[in-house]
Amino acid sequence: MSLSKTIAARANSNTIACLIIGDEVLGGKTRDTNSQFLATLCFNAGLSLRRVVVVPDEETDIAEQVRLLSAKYGHVITSGGIGPTHDDITYSAIANAFNVPLIRHEETITRMQAIAMARDPSKPFDMNAGRIRMATLPSQPSKISFPCSDLWVPVVTVNDNVSIFPGVPRLFQQLVSYFVHDTIVPSVPGLKKFVRVQIGTPKMESEIADVLTRWQAEVDPLGIKIGSYPKWAPEDVVDADGVTQSLRVMVSVVGQDEDAVEKTVFGIQSELGAFRVAKL
Repeated sequence: MSLSKTIAARANSNTIACLIIGDEVLGGKTRDTNSQFLATLCFNAGLSLRRVVVVPDEETDIAEQVRLLSAKYGHVITSGGIGPTHDDITYSAIANAFNVPLIRHEETITRMQAIAMARDPSKPFDMNAGRIRMATLPSQPSKISFPCSDLWVPVVTVNDNVSIFPGVPRLFQQLVSYFVHDTIVPSVPGLKKFVRVQIGTPKMESEIADVLTRWQAEVDPLGIKIGSYPKWAPEDVVDADGVTQSLRVMVSVVGQDEDAVEKTVFGIQSELGAFRVAKL
């Protein structure tokens, strides 16, 4: 077993890293929404998204980061760089990163052709160089799957834990939703979903810092995270009892043990005189 695989095998299998690939994201032309979608998807499934990295369309950058993430986290999801143009180099960069050859994948080509013809039978299908490029994939021992029957786009998994997805948000969201629920979640034993409770206070963040610091130290061994999110100015929000309250700081308590989360929330509320915020 390679060093990267050995380290990855030791990593908690519910940890996820996301690698966003594209000059257009770093240049401000395109807003990255895929990592946010993945973060919400992972949270709701009980998976822990631990790292989001953005790299340009440069093979050395892609290869360096994908090796590092693969070695440290249970699963790596990449987004972008698998289209038909010259700057779409994700397949080749990741193949080279793990010394895997590229092949023309005939099943991808067959699915591409069939779906295109089904959508518009009157339009001739030209298997041009750009389409062949999109079907030139890292070969064995990679795993190539098709999670969505209405899409020809494959999900290619290299080095056991690096899975390659398109950057187009609609395609990314559809494919990664199936993949997370059908492939990753069943592979994680004893997976527990996260619980998030939000409480609010009209006090300034500096006034509550000591209390939150003490509580975080107390519940850290339980895997509970406490975060505070100040508002620029007080806002009116509705609490869990339907009463309008003045909010200056939102405090978030997150964990996978519901009882422990509730005890933490009760304790913080009692000390701060805070209120429980209705679900947003």
